[in-house]
Amino acid sequence: MAIKFRCRNCGKLLSAKDEDSGRRAKCPGCRQPTVVPVVSEETESQAPASESPVPLCEVTCRCGRVLKLTPAQVENGVICVNCGRRVPQGEEPATPPLREMTELPWGLGPTLRDAFAYPLRGTGLVSIAIVTVIMFVSNLVAGMCCLFIVLPILASGYAASYLLSAIAGSARMERNPPDLPDYRDIWGDLLYPFVLFAVPAILCYSPALVYAFLTVGGVVPEIELAVGDGSLPVVSLALVFLGSFVFPMALMRVAGLYSLSGLNPGPILATIFRVPLQYLGVVLLLLVAMAAGFGARMALAMTPGVGICVGSLAGPFMSFYIMVVEMRLMGMFVAKYRDRLGWTELEM
Repeated sequence: MAIKFRCRNCGKLLSAKDEDSGRRAKCPGCRQPTVVPVVSEETESQAPASESPVPLCEVTCRCGRVLKLTPAQVENGVICVNCGRRVPQGEEPATPPLREMTELPWGLGPTLRDAFAYPLRGTGLVSIAIVTVIMFVSNLVAGMCCLFIVLPILASGYAASYLLSAIAGSARMERNPPDLPDYRDIWGDLLYPFVLFAVPAILCYSPALVYAFLTVGGVVPEIELAVGDGSLPVVSLALVFLGSFVFPMALMRVAGLYSLSGLNPGPILATIFRVPLQYLGVVLLLLVAMAAGFGARMALAMTPGVGICVGSLAGPFMSFYIMVVEMRLMGMFVAKYRDRLGWTELEM
């Protein structure tokens, strides 16, 4: 029998298995830690056969976040998960809010400036440096001993958790990048974020991978277009472009739901058709950020006097910095077109 309960932070109705009773879990709505209530046999027998849902009241915080609260939460007040203020009383918290809200810029130039400045705010650079070192050390140890091959996967999951938080925070119009994710258990905080990030990429690029496998094996011929003295693999490039076009939308939905259910192709394609030009614009911005990162890495590689150790760390640092910039662009897209996306189940 599943345990039904509401998140103590945002009031979202959640469901958990009986064996998870008393354990800590992460709410897919606000992505804050909560505790699955302990339900004993005695309390289950005393519970009414049909329990009516607790009525929720919508309360708007001064930061603009709409919170769905129970009557008890309205009476006692809660801390807004978006800005840290107490609602509905509107009192300031005892400690300053962790996130500073901002009105996001929407022009092409201001959007790119904000995205590239985003990792430089708050603890962004420190977080990027720590994640880079963790991934570098894990790859180094795994290269020395194959028994530690799982370490790069765990490190990538830690990095994926940070990137998904950057999308969700930007969609909530937070000005500063997130803090480093907490680590409580291997599956929930390391492996599950890795799956959430890797599966959309595998699915989006699987047509290109399958076609490449078939052409290499000689099953199907490669269709090429003659260009000058060379040729271009038309179908392979088209499939790679298709995967690159769909992947950002799939990742945004997965980050918003914090679940692989966001990979339903119906809502993904429907959303692209709702805002086709706007989505094409954000894809082009992602390509600009990627090109800027590639140029920076090439310039670093061609710079004389850069040591092997510094170069080994600076390259991955720059790559992860660009990934954070891209997550910022995705989150800004969700924040701007939230009403037109039609993602009623989205809670970020």
